[in-house]
Amino acid sequence: MSTEAPPEERGYRGEGLIGALRYAAAWLDHHAPAIDALNVYPVPDGDTGVNMSVTLRAALAAAEEADATLAAVAQGAARGALMGARGNSGVILSQLLRGFADTLGEAAELTPALLGAGLAHAAHAAYCAVLRPVEGTILTVAREAGRAAGDAAARGAPLLGVLEAAVDAAEEAVQRTPEQLDVLREAGVVDAGGQGYAVLLAGLLRGLRGESPEAVPRPVAVAQRPLHLPGEEAYGYCTEFVIVGPGLDLAAVRDGMARLGQSVLVVGDETALRVHLHALDPGPALSYAVERGALTRVKIENMDEQQAALGRQPVGSRVAAPATAEAALPIVAAVAGEGFAELYRSLGATCVVTGARGTNPSVAELAAAIAATAGREVFVLPNDPNVAPAVEQAARQVERAVTALPTRDMAQGLAALLAYSPLSTVEDNAAAMRAALDRVRTARVTWAARDAVVGGVALPAGTALALADRRLLAHGADVAQVVMQALAALGADGAELITLYVGRELPEADRRALAERVRVRWPQSAVEVVPGRQPNDYYLLAVE
Repeated sequence: MSTEAPPEERGYRGEGLIGALRYAAAWLDHHAPAIDALNVYPVPDGDTGVNMSVTLRAALAAAEEADATLAAVAQGAARGALMGARGNSGVILSQLLRGFADTLGEAAELTPALLGAGLAHAAHAAYCAVLRPVEGTILTVAREAGRAAGDAAARGAPLLGVLEAAVDAAEEAVQRTPEQLDVLREAGVVDAGGQGYAVLLAGLLRGLRGESPEAVPRPVAVAQRPLHLPGEEAYGYCTEFVIVGPGLDLAAVRDGMARLGQSVLVVGDETALRVHLHALDPGPALSYAVERGALTRVKIENMDEQQAALGRQPVGSRVAAPATAEAALPIVAAVAGEGFAELYRSLGATCVVTGARGTNPSVAELAAAIAATAGREVFVLPNDPNVAPAVEQAARQVERAVTALPTRDMAQGLAALLAYSPLSTVEDNAAAMRAALDRVRTARVTWAARDAVVGGVALPAGTALALADRRLLAHGADVAQVVMQALAALGADGAELITLYVGRELPEADRRALAERVRVRWPQSAVEVVPGRQPNDYYLLAVE
């Protein structure tokens, strides 16, 4: 007769929690493509599912390295999630895990009452981490799940019954998110972050039941679009940094940041605080932080990403050195497309070459690139809001003073790179590089990966569209016409230089015809056509 404890009893202790996390990670991996597709903007490079999966994988890895006690596993998962968090959705997930772990304290067994209290406190911790919580997001879903779990525990439900109640409530809350956010209702989707959390809870439930993660099917590709959530929009500079020092006051820092920006997130403890905010001028926030402790791994921009393989296979990112050692500058750039990589390397930057946004560089890859550069001070060009959180984490891992510039794309990154002077101080270079960003206006011309409605505009799948800072500038069936409209919206009438960085393969005749059309329309401007070979774009446009 078997003496093995039933699945629910195994779930009471550390090993059971690790098993549940393993299944949840696999379950979230499987659903990541579908979560990525739940995005308001229908461009073909969504990342919310990837972000949450990568964050949970980091949590699992840390939990597996911890002692096998329940408390150590939970604390390890929370710490791993914070260190490996990708984007706002990953940061919020890390705070959910932190709140849960803090509730457990030093408990040796996970009881129904602890589970209910833990899920409720997880939601509270996540709400506290966001300065201006928005209903209809992952926060709402977490709150409803925690409330249902607490009620079930109070009724005397067993452990699995408590988690079942949380899953049911989360799934129902997800379906109600379009009623709470107009932008979701208009796009005809539910909240992606909330869906991700519901999937995670369902995975934990299956894991505690004793189901094997090996039985989870591999992810199925779905047309992807990047998530556009309230609190994740780019308002000015998306600034992130860590304040390190004794006796840090989280509440005071959060209040201070609230006066200096929007989309404020402040998490951590009395020894280290991770700060994220959007500000038109990041200077006051940085000055405020320096007065309270040592400022490390400064990065300036917003949001998430990483491996398409989600831990199952290599990402395909790689570090590429400058063309010559003598040309090397203390600058690291995340670059998508071999054309851009060659251009950056020729100018002396160390490149972390990526594929599509779903395969953004990992923290380890960025940290390796930063560590490989000469000098103690390093500038990093994320060149994508989704890479910026990984830069923030990477900077924490290396013994370098890292300054991350708020470059939203590779054209902006080039402007910053060209403004760097080896003869200037770090402060002067930072100022010059940021000023260079103000002189260039950019937009990407891509295509709709599925039918969608954006800002009241219906966009059938395949429609060409131009986006600048997530604003829809132009759309239509004719790529060239969309480019012309986008350039006009970017202010090409007064431009000295217009650059077309060619991404997706287009017929050579079409590219030449477009360049000539631009020259005729704006004869006062120099017009350059550069092969960027970046994925997921027809063109990246730059107007200076």
